[in-house]
Amino acid sequence: MKNYNHHLAKQLILKFRTYSIFFFCLALNHSSSYAQISKTFTKEIEVQPGVTLVSNVPAAIGLNMSGTMSSNNTKSRYSFSGKNGDVRVNILKDLEIETWDKNIIKQETLVTIKAATNEDARMVMDQLQLKLEKGADNRIVADCNLNIALFLMKNGFFKADDCEIQLDNGRKYAIEYLELETRLSIPKSINVSIVGKKNCTIRLGELNGDLDLDLKYAEVFGTNVRNLRASLKSCYHVFFDQVEAADISSSNSYVKIDQVGSMKIGSQSLNDACDLPHLRNQRSKSAQTKYKLGTVGILSVNDSANDEIIIDEVGEMSVKNTSYTDFEIDRLNTSLLLEAKSSDLTISKIAREFSQIDINNSLSTIALFFETGANYTLKVNRNNYTEGLNDTWTKVSQDDDDKDVYKIGKSDKGGLVSINCDRCKFDIH
Repeated sequence: MKNYNHHLAKQLILKFRTYSIFFFCLALNHSSSYAQISKTFTKEIEVQPGVTLVSNVPAAIGLNMSGTMSSNNTKSRYSFSGKNGDVRVNILKDLEIETWDKNIIKQETLVTIKAATNEDARMVMDQLQLKLEKGADNRIVADCNLNIALFLMKNGFFKADDCEIQLDNGRKYAIEYLELETRLSIPKSINVSIVGKKNCTIRLGELNGDLDLDLKYAEVFGTNVRNLRASLKSCYHVFFDQVEAADISSSNSYVKIDQVGSMKIGSQSLNDACDLPHLRNQRSKSAQTKYKLGTVGILSVNDSANDEIIIDEVGEMSVKNTSYTDFEIDRLNTSLLLEAKSSDLTISKIAREFSQIDINNSLSTIALFFETGANYTLKVNRNNYTEGLNDTWTKVSQDDDDKDVYKIGKSDKGGLVSINCDRCKFDIH
């Protein structure tokens, strides 16, 4: 009996190994027999100046996956692999938007599909449609993902990857791999609105119209834009060369603009709750964002928390509803009105012709360096600061708010500096 059981066990092991090798070879042979085809879908539509193009991004395609999977997120693409490490969907992040002088919007979308056979791949490709079309309110709607609504993948312990795409009409088609890449060509004179809630990189040419961005986990590389409105969440690079007017609210982002005529920070609510756990209850309309600005005409900071604002040169600047936001300014030309809490301020050079600096702050460091030959009146409450006021200055009077009044310079004319800063350190020269 013992020998019989031993013999039976050996037979079962041999059968298991045989079946394992068979299924492995079958899966290997199946994975290498996929048919691949590619096709570029192209459509053009003539438009009038001033229309608005509304577009999503390539990464807007829905993903529904269950089982064993892995992802690879690089600068150019976002891919998902299945059970055996085979890449099943490849999302190319770049949305290239070229601007030209034609009154034509053109969309080109390159689709690559792998399926079990050439017939299957072509049958799926024949179901795809590019839907660049006119919508309501003088808008043109572009879908970077054609009519593909969803990519689905599931696998199990004894089951290989089962992949499908679902079209916006609800129909599903079996495939093995999907890749999409979209390019737009648009008139310089139109307006553009882009919504993207997943990884994407937008590259935009010169635009004489308005640009409206509602983005998450995105990069934007732009040149010249007339009016920019942006709601940004975790957008690691948002770069522009020149903007006439900007209105930006953001969280956990980096914004860089070389030249901007007028700019608002935190004047509008972010379009959904901030993803940072410790800021979900934070009502600030701009939080934990770094702004690197070149030359700014007029800057208004309306609502800010934990931001960093670095400016090469600014004409007029006003700040309110701000806490723990630090300001580093190379040059101030005309005026500064600041109402903040625990916000450090450094201005490396204040123009001799400045008119007014009014600071209300607390628990911070205030460093102000005036251009040689500047004449100004300084008002400060000596009981509210900790250290740093120049002891060589002579007090000339005291105002109605118990502030000490100092005259700096040889002329009675000049700007006015008024500082009300509780428990602050001063560095004024």
